[in-house]
Amino acid sequence: MDCRRRPGAFWRLEFDPAPMLVVHELEGGRYMERTTALAGATTHLDTPFPVAPSILPISPGSSKAPRA
Repeated sequence: MDCRRRPGAFWRLEFDPAPMLVVHELEGGRYMERTTALAGATTHLDTPFPVAPSILPISPGSSKAPRA
């Protein structure tokens, strides 16, 4: 596959052994794991675009606002 056609980064959700978000970035034609965010942890992400808890919407039925 031509790496110029591949996305520069992607996120993957895992549920075993614990819920987490894993961020991969393309480097030298291979995807490298860069960040792991465990469920319940406050994490700021910049790749492939910036995401911070303060800009995430509160889910319906939630009594807590996102932590900054």
